[in-house]
Amino acid sequence: MSWTEFVRYRTLLRRTITMFRPQRPFGGIIGSAARKKDIDLETADGIRFKVRTASIAQLGLLLVGLPHIGLRLRARALVSAINTLRPHDERPRLLDVGCGFGVYSLELAARGYRDVIGIDLARDRIREASQMGRDLGLPCRFAVADSEQLPFKSDVFDIALCSEVLEHIPNDANALDEISRVVEPNGVLCLSTTAKSRLTLQIEQQMGHARSGYSRDDLNALCQHSGMLLEAIQPYGLMFGSLAWRINRKLFSSQLLLGLTFYPLFGLGLLDGLIMRVLALTNRQGIGWIMIARKRNCR
Repeated sequence: MSWTEFVRYRTLLRRTITMFRPQRPFGGIIGSAARKKDIDLETADGIRFKVRTASIAQLGLLLVGLPHIGLRLRARALVSAINTLRPHDERPRLLDVGCGFGVYSLELAARGYRDVIGIDLARDRIREASQMGRDLGLPCRFAVADSEQLPFKSDVFDIALCSEVLEHIPNDANALDEISRVVEPNGVLCLSTTAKSRLTLQIEQQMGHARSGYSRDDLNALCQHSGMLLEAIQPYGLMFGSLAWRINRKLFSSQLLLGLTFYPLFGLGLLDGLIMRVLALTNRQGIGWIMIARKRNCR
């Protein structure tokens, strides 16, 4: 066997092992961090809970991950997109805009990304995310910063992530302009945000939204304004996902019921994607959108 063949087979073997390696559930990383100290969490819809060391909540996070249907439906699509877009054999710089408690930043750092920066306006959340990152020894950094005035040079990030943040920003066009500025030419923005629907109108004030969601045309116009090309957009949380989210949200008062019902409800939420593919329902609108946009190469 030649050296070239040996390297080829070794690479194939490594990829096969990686493919079948059990992956911790999304958000399970917080359960690991809770081994060091108690952690206070709060969802975007105002639900607060404390994860104490050696508690049912910690065990639930380790086994189930974050039991929030909306977050997990988004995360499934966003993390998959980011991994697909990741340059091979490189160390891409990733910016997590509006990172909150740093769930995505911590997850991506744990999954092999070596240059992750999370920013948010909330100092307490940045403090919590930074502490978790240090406790777990993960290669990610966190800073208090405004998405409309990012403290970075232009053209420095390969990937920007912005999940459920845009609808909270009064001047969303300015924020997207800033994100586009710091992403390098041909760099990618992975974004999730709420769609215009009766459900988002009902929860707009409770979640502190600056607007009641976006249409496809709205997002396309914002991308064009910021010098980005919309490459893909898909809805999440259609009929089954919306139902699963509503039930899941009602159960947040019981940690036990939340953990026991999460995966059945998550599976129910995933039916939307199957139905969309089978029936080719490409123009449907759900709770929100998952969007991939690429910065134009003007050089």
